[in-house]
Amino acid sequence: RLYRKFPDWEMVIVGDGKERSRLEQQAKRLERISFVGFQSPEQYYRDASIFCLTSNLEGFPMVLPEAMSFGVVPFSFDSFPAVHDIIEDGKTGVLVKPFSIKEYADKLALLMSDEEKRNRMSENCMKDVARFSLDNIIKLWEILFNSLGK
Repeated sequence: RLYRKFPDWEMVIVGDGKERSRLEQQAKRLERISFVGFQSPEQYYRDASIFCLTSNLEGFPMVLPEAMSFGVVPFSFDSFPAVHDIIEDGKTGVLVKPFSIKEYADKLALLMSDEEKRNRMSENCMKDVARFSLDNIIKLWEILFNSLGK
């Protein structure tokens, strides 16, 4: 849906799964789509602008705060509760009505078309994700343990 509209964009699919072969066959006729398999994601985070999570269901997907720490704007279906603990829709990422491919493509096109908005959201991501830092989490645990001892 977006391939022809954004000739300067590339899609890199990092990871493996049972659908990889089928998806590679579907994408064979298209340029600018790469399947790199299971890899350390750091370099891909450094190179990316948008991280698309397309899972139906997740617990707490660490890939979202990881991507955000590199300023990559997360994009996800609003299909699991923890996504609201990570993404503030429109500020630190984009949430899409569960499994609406049309809405996913439409919102992705808007974000891809608006560099200023992507940059602003990228900055918001890097600031917001600090709440998941080890120092911050340790402080929260200390507060909890101290409150239990009283």
